[in-house]
Amino acid sequence: MFMFSQQICRTRLPAGSRTSADGCAPSVRSAAGQMPPPQTTQLCDRFQAAGQSRGCEPPAALRAPRHAYGGPEPFGTGAGVMRWEREAGALLSDHLRVEREKEWKRLRHRLVLNGPGPQEEAALGPQRTQEINLMRLQVRYKKFWDLMNERDRPWHFDVVVHLCTALSPYTCGRYFSVTAGTMQGILAQRAKAERAVRDLREDCRTLQRRLAGMTIRMARSGRPVSGEQLYQMERLEVQVSAGSGIAEWQLRRMQDIARATYQDTDYADHVAALLPLLQETKLLSDVARREMLPFVRALRDELEAFQDDLDERRLPRDELLRFLDELRDRELPPADRGRWPPLRPDEDVGWRYPPLEYWRASEDARRGSSGGGGSGAGRDAVGIGFGGRDGAGPWSDSDDGSGGGGSGGDSAWMWG
Repeated sequence: MFMFSQQICRTRLPAGSRTSADGCAPSVRSAAGQMPPPQTTQLCDRFQAAGQSRGCEPPAALRAPRHAYGGPEPFGTGAGVMRWEREAGALLSDHLRVEREKEWKRLRHRLVLNGPGPQEEAALGPQRTQEINLMRLQVRYKKFWDLMNERDRPWHFDVVVHLCTALSPYTCGRYFSVTAGTMQGILAQRAKAERAVRDLREDCRTLQRRLAGMTIRMARSGRPVSGEQLYQMERLEVQVSAGSGIAEWQLRRMQDIARATYQDTDYADHVAALLPLLQETKLLSDVARREMLPFVRALRDELEAFQDDLDERRLPRDELLRFLDELRDRELPPADRGRWPPLRPDEDVGWRYPPLEYWRASEDARRGSSGGGGSGAGRDAVGIGFGGRDGAGPWSDSDDGSGGGGSGGDSAWMWG
């Protein structure tokens, strides 16, 4: 009861005043109905009435000021008005600070987009100017930034910048409006098509080298090549012939998509420059199918028959040497005399997806990591002299005929 009377005494005192010992004497009166309503200022009542009439509570910044300890402000001292002005000034200061930050961001964004001028470049220095230019690219290509900075595909950076800046305004806008996933799909499809063209050209070189090597080796040694090697050459020729048609269809399809969707005449011209490369591979495949493979097949059958006669009847030495001399002096097909259809050098082709220096460097790195020492010519010079049915495997690089394999080797094999 004594503590309850102390609470009543404290509520009757103005907020912020100290309770005195004599003013809070113990009282035994009943507390029911004797607690007066809390005192509020007229300003608080006015704001609350205005908020209730509008159907909402008054805003926090305009709410009637309260004391730091939770009670009402002391009436008549002007502290409530001063506190309200202080809170309103703080709110206005925050608003001005936010507006200044927004304006600074606008100016920074404008500097990043437009770039520093000559005077600003002189004031900033080359390193700071380079950082600003890199920041400009990062802001402009924000959604493509991860795609442009792939560690395994650094050529993405220049290609994306070319597609978004170096073409017509409509085409650049269309490329810039796609998502990062769509842009990645565009680059992947175009890179896959160009990789198919490069692989076909490499298969043509392999076919040319191995067919010529098989012919020269059989003409020098008199021993037939294995059936597996001939079968692999036939399969490689079919692969080149069919792959050329498939690669041409893919390139023409992407050419139509680039024209219809993006109005990209630049890529259409690029595809038009790649199509003659496929015509070269088709022509070389036709020469191999019409001339080289039938000649190799007929020469192999003849040498197999000669080998059977040699194993069964042991032909005399003079007849053997006469056959070998005739075989060496025999006229070879035109394709085997260095008159293959020419392939355009890679340096004269405008590769883009990726450029020539990138995939040349990647191939060199791959060869170095595989641990293969020596050049292709050194590998081709192995096993040329004798060859035969139990010689190198069907995919070995020892079939181009470079290297030794003269009459001394033949005599050693025949009579050794």
